[in-house]
Amino acid sequence: MTEEKHLQWLNRQMQTWQSQGLVDPATLARLQAYYRLRAQDTKRMPVLSFALVIIGTVLVLLGAILILAKNWSSMPRLLRVFCSLVPLLTGIGLGLYTILREKGQLWREISALVVSIGLLTAMAITGQVYHVISDPAHLFLGTALLSLPLVYLFSADLTALVYLVLVSIYLAVAAIQQSLSLGGILLAGILLIGALKPWLVLQLHQGKLQGQTLWLNLALGLTGLVWFFSMLPYWVPWQEFLYLYFLGLILADAYYYADPQDSQLGSWPLSQEGSEHHTLSLLGKLSLYFLIYIFSFRGLWLYQAQSSLRPFTYGILFVLFAGMALLIYMLYKQKKLQQPDLMESAVSGVLPVVKWFLPLLPPVLMLLLQLMPDRDTASLLAVICFNLLFFGIGLRMLLRGINQNHLGTANLGLFFLVLIIGTRFLDMDFSFLVRGLVFVALGLGFLFTNLWMVRKSREKAEENPAEPIDPAAPKGGASL
Repeated sequence: MTEEKHLQWLNRQMQTWQSQGLVDPATLARLQAYYRLRAQDTKRMPVLSFALVIIGTVLVLLGAILILAKNWSSMPRLLRVFCSLVPLLTGIGLGLYTILREKGQLWREISALVVSIGLLTAMAITGQVYHVISDPAHLFLGTALLSLPLVYLFSADLTALVYLVLVSIYLAVAAIQQSLSLGGILLAGILLIGALKPWLVLQLHQGKLQGQTLWLNLALGLTGLVWFFSMLPYWVPWQEFLYLYFLGLILADAYYYADPQDSQLGSWPLSQEGSEHHTLSLLGKLSLYFLIYIFSFRGLWLYQAQSSLRPFTYGILFVLFAGMALLIYMLYKQKKLQQPDLMESAVSGVLPVVKWFLPLLPPVLMLLLQLMPDRDTASLLAVICFNLLFFGIGLRMLLRGINQNHLGTANLGLFFLVLIIGTRFLDMDFSFLVRGLVFVALGLGFLFTNLWMVRKSREKAEENPAEPIDPAAPKGGASL
């Protein structure tokens, strides 16, 4: 829900308070002024403005490059160097004008972005003019490091996004070229990503960065994923590490953004107007579901069986497991994580300590299966376990959607069930007639479930016509 929708909902509630005599007009006016001012303080640049700033800046720079390209080879060397510095000097001029005239956030974003792009073009073109031979990864690393102060100076979201993209490219290129050891990649990721943390913490405290903020949270999650992927060639097996990383996104979202009173952490934003979906949690959950689906194929486990565990893998896994377990315990104590989103229905009524650490059971199961001496049996057991797990997740979503009258959740559960059943039927040697009948039955299940839930919703609305509707209650979204 955007800030504007929050204000509209709050204004409607305030009018209701006044009509019921709960507040007087003077108090109502003070509350409206307070929340309007607070919304302005925490307001971020809209997504459309982000896109327009990026497109406009890129078009201007491309146009300038095309104009200069026609006579580039005939220009003197110093003139070419000066032309390469024009974007940088333009950005610096815009930045000084923005600071001295105390311009708004849009000017800050444009100034910092132009300086950042100017740094990249200046280093690249100057190197080409003087035929400087260097590793391409160093170009991205140098631009990222020089752009980092701009993030703090201008409090620029777009430049922070550019910084994360450049860091991701550097880590990916370093991994492909194998120019860094495992320790080097690990240290580079900690220092480069950690360098942005003070600014992110400041944005959190000022209320400018929230769980619903799309671009920065998505960039953070994907940059961490690139960093993780760059270290995967050194880590065998990789399944446990990917699972723990995506689980870590969900836990990090709960740690930084969750409110103990928030009951919709990470809900699925389909047609639900009041959904408080969180980007990191959503990315982590969807990735975990996709990962579990991938684990349901036996070919992956047979290929993994050909690799052996490296000695330091146990130490790294132990540290990660311990860190995740401690974080889960802290989140439950702080009431920021209400219940495990994976398989909680399977342990209903079991001791709370079991439910706390339930999300950590799949990687434990993976490790135990990979340590079994009989690899064929281990791969078969792994396929059975993860097929049942994915089927159970889909069934749980379907039942929860039906019980709570959430059409989106029920459809998502049905989609998971159709996906896993259809995949396994395609793997088996059945005739086209049998496969066709199964898919027709699954399609009819989709249609009849949706029709039944729509009718149920209408009957409930007819039975309670005067019942007030909670604006924050989910109507069509799917809760993951």
